[in-house]
Amino acid sequence: MVRRPRVSAGPILLVAILALSGLRAPAPELTGRKVVIDPGHGGSDPGALGYDGAAYPNEEDFTLAVGLKLRTLLQQAGCTVVMTRTTDTTVDLYARRDLVNAENPHASLCIHCNSATATAQGTETYWCLDNCNGDAAADQDLATKVQNRLVQFLGRPNRGVKRANFVMCSPTPPSCLGEMLFISNEEEFNIINSTAGQDNAARAFLYATLDRVGVTAPSTPSGLSATAVSASQINLSWNDNSGIEDSYKIERALSAGGPWTEIATTAANATSYANTGLSGGTTYYYRVRAYDTVLGNSAYSGVASATTQISGAPSIVTQPQSQTVNPGSTVQFNVVATGNPPLSYQWRRNGANLANGGKFSGVNTATLTISNVQQTEAGSYDVIVSNTNGSVTSATAALAVNTVVAFFETFESGNLNNWATAITEATPAATDLNISTAQNRTSGGSYSARVDISTDRMYRNIGAKITGRGRFTFWLYDSTQTRAFAEVRSYTGNSFNSGSLQQLLAAGRYNTVTLPGETYDGTKYQGRIASGPNAGWFNLNAPGAPSRSTGWHKFEIERLADGSTVNWYVDGVLARSFTGLTLPGWDSVVIGSVGTSSTTGEAWFDDLMVEYYDPPV
Repeated sequence: MVRRPRVSAGPILLVAILALSGLRAPAPELTGRKVVIDPGHGGSDPGALGYDGAAYPNEEDFTLAVGLKLRTLLQQAGCTVVMTRTTDTTVDLYARRDLVNAENPHASLCIHCNSATATAQGTETYWCLDNCNGDAAADQDLATKVQNRLVQFLGRPNRGVKRANFVMCSPTPPSCLGEMLFISNEEEFNIINSTAGQDNAARAFLYATLDRVGVTAPSTPSGLSATAVSASQINLSWNDNSGIEDSYKIERALSAGGPWTEIATTAANATSYANTGLSGGTTYYYRVRAYDTVLGNSAYSGVASATTQISGAPSIVTQPQSQTVNPGSTVQFNVVATGNPPLSYQWRRNGANLANGGKFSGVNTATLTISNVQQTEAGSYDVIVSNTNGSVTSATAALAVNTVVAFFETFESGNLNNWATAITEATPAATDLNISTAQNRTSGGSYSARVDISTDRMYRNIGAKITGRGRFTFWLYDSTQTRAFAEVRSYTGNSFNSGSLQQLLAAGRYNTVTLPGETYDGTKYQGRIASGPNAGWFNLNAPGAPSRSTGWHKFEIERLADGSTVNWYVDGVLARSFTGLTLPGWDSVVIGSVGTSSTTGEAWFDDLMVEYYDPPV
């Protein structure tokens, strides 16, 4: 054998690092393993030249092509893959060896193209001679598995498993170096220069890896289910747990214990199959297994069964569709079914039968009508269609009800004309906030409302009485003001300071708490309830609630549809919740500070919004 010098041109390397795992649920064959692929040569080192001399391609090109294909195969089998090069670049040989040692792999697989005379041919694989730094028996075992698979997939003469003091045979973990074939030989050059040849080389190293870690069959499919969709068809679905299978084999029986008959073979990566041409009113049993042309069959999945519908029984042609509508809308759900007449219908909401009356009509027809839809009608709807031959239940259709924005204030008008000074008997000296460009929350905007003293306090009427489920959202830029918050209010006169104050709900930053039993937490934000058993200031300190920090924070006060529960959110996290509250309709919003004293300090408000789910009064 004629060999070129090994001083500056190291072998073409493919390093596969595999961490063995214990028993686990079905998963791709190499799940939990890591493979480091190190295609040798590259950059200034082309490696061996082909039989035609310096003409492209050369050894470095073949190793990278095979390495990239192998990466794809390994990832499909569940591996985490790291490559030392993915382009034509120079990598030091000893750095590659050090990488193997640093990663402490289960196996280091090094691939290489040989070169000698024009007639030299075949495959050979090396393991350590005098520089064995780990388990020499493991090195030999690995080399043997690589050699066997290379000969099998490339079909070239077997030159045997040999020993040598190559650098990439010296790492501490089990290692070997495989010479795929001779690119100085025109026939073998043409093999590795073809797509099929590179694919086969990559597959050889993949299956050698599988051999080394003890994989002897594809992973077993799981989660098999069978659903009868008509009198003649059952649909199957399962989980594809294999990364190496070439197909799935489907078997059927008329009893759980068989006998079984193979009825179909799917393509790779399939997860479903429709079995047609069946007899009505018959129970069929199914099982599935993965098949790989190299390793053979997996174990069988669990058995799933379904009974086809009786001929003439109802079958749904068009399912009801989910809808999202505004409050007050009229909604219709429709179903189209076939089967021997007469067909009977029973519409349901959240699994409970509906009756005609109130907002519902057509509950026993193909079309369900719901008038004046509110949050109370939101839910999951389906229909049971039946006749003397059987029944079928439709797919579920969701009904969701939008919020409606009562107002949205971004301050991008550049003024506070929609706001007025919040003067009340308790805050006779309240002053106005001022428009500011120092901070802004609105996307593409410039303005916000600024507080610079604790007397700053302004209000805006909503323009309607917001009852039922609703939400008040605002953004607060927390800075140096010790009391900066926003309120949503309820008055008997339906506007700010009109009649008696019935309720207010607040959120933001405050300098004390007054709710009985509450201890002030200065690292958190605060909320307030004006009347009822939980009246007072309290901390917004539920588990996970954000702490105070300088910058913009999003506050939400959400009143639920039950009319007595309110949730406070800070930056999207539930920060406090109270039930049993008195919650008259909202009619106005207040922003700023306390409206008294003269405490200086800044804070900014932006993007205030009041939304409702049910029509206001």
